[in-house]
Amino acid sequence: MFWVVLAVTLDQITKHLASLFLQVKYIQLFNFFYLTFATNRGIAFGLFAGVKEIVIYLSLAIIVAISLIPRYVKISQSTEKYLAFIVGGALGNLIDRIRFGYVIDFLTMKYWPTVFNVADMFIFFGSLGLILIFIKQEIKEKNSKHTTDNRREKFSGYTSYIKGKRMEIGQIRYGENTRMDIEDLHTKSDKERGSISQWDFEEAELQGEVWGYNYLECPRDPRDTGNPT
Repeated sequence: MFWVVLAVTLDQITKHLASLFLQVKYIQLFNFFYLTFATNRGIAFGLFAGVKEIVIYLSLAIIVAISLIPRYVKISQSTEKYLAFIVGGALGNLIDRIRFGYVIDFLTMKYWPTVFNVADMFIFFGSLGLILIFIKQEIKEKNSKHTTDNRREKFSGYTSYIKGKRMEIGQIRYGENTRMDIEDLHTKSDKERGSISQWDFEEAELQGEVWGYNYLECPRDPRDTGNPT
């Protein structure tokens, strides 16, 4: 609300000063900026001149539509500020159209084809700010999506690795690999300990089941034995 009031106030004050001091002369600033006096019965670049009612209704519709956005859509403070710029500028020009039937313009630049006012400047910077916010948001979403895809790819690779390990363990447990090399599953100290006395295969099988392995001499499915383990 503050920015709307500020835009309307500055616009109306500067237009009043322009109507008092610039109707009979112009002022040159910095060799490229000019203060002068002009009237515009249309919208930007003089379009729709002579259709006062249509321009007024169109301006009202735009102002109401933009004003309702923060009420129904969650937006940032910067976005709300730039929307207020546009609403304030549109209101400033709408007041002129209702009071005089035209808009007072008094600013122009060298090689610039039209004359504009403070309200037009608020509308311009508000629109420019919204465009920059949109571009920044698009870049942020693309970077976020790229980061998410990379994390998903890494997680997928890790998940595939874990699934592969589980499949190997499952194949061993249910006897799909029936002839196993003891050397791959026990340290050499275990083999040396086994060389002192005869290897107890049944004891190794029971101990192996604790770790998810099943040592089998021949193809056999432990699920068929009725053992709940």
